[in-house]
Amino acid sequence: MGKKFKTKINISCSAKSLWKTLTESEFVQQYMFGSSLECNWKVGDPILYFMLQDGKRIDMVSGVIERIEEGKILEHSLYPKGASYPPTDENHIHVLYRIEAIGENECSLEIEQYGFETAAEGEKRYNDSKNGWEMVLPKLKEVAEAIDS
Repeated sequence: MGKKFKTKINISCSAKSLWKTLTESEFVQQYMFGSSLECNWKVGDPILYFMLQDGKRIDMVSGVIERIEEGKILEHSLYPKGASYPPTDENHIHVLYRIEAIGENECSLEIEQYGFETAAEGEKRYNDSKNGWEMVLPKLKEVAEAIDS
């Protein structure tokens, strides 16, 4: 088994609100470094994170939806746009989100990223992912909890 990053956080919100936080661009933008999200949420469809800068769209990260169980599981690949390495399957890393309801307004979010062992710059991307989630998770929690308040 290769190197993977895994983290888990409890959030005081409904699973429905947490799902919205992960899948609706207006919420994603509030915690994901200002990136908006574009996706149709069907297995095999593309997912794209992008930013608007000086009125110009800049595509940041792309991928493909690999698994989706609304309100429970979301899994997709990730490839940084503009990378110096080719967008082959081996160079995509993968992220898996698992939502588990603990109570009416309490749930856990488990995030797992994997595929670093085959990806170009795998060690760097692993460290970047780990550091990125350390910054993103507190804000994601704040955004999700605000939906229910």
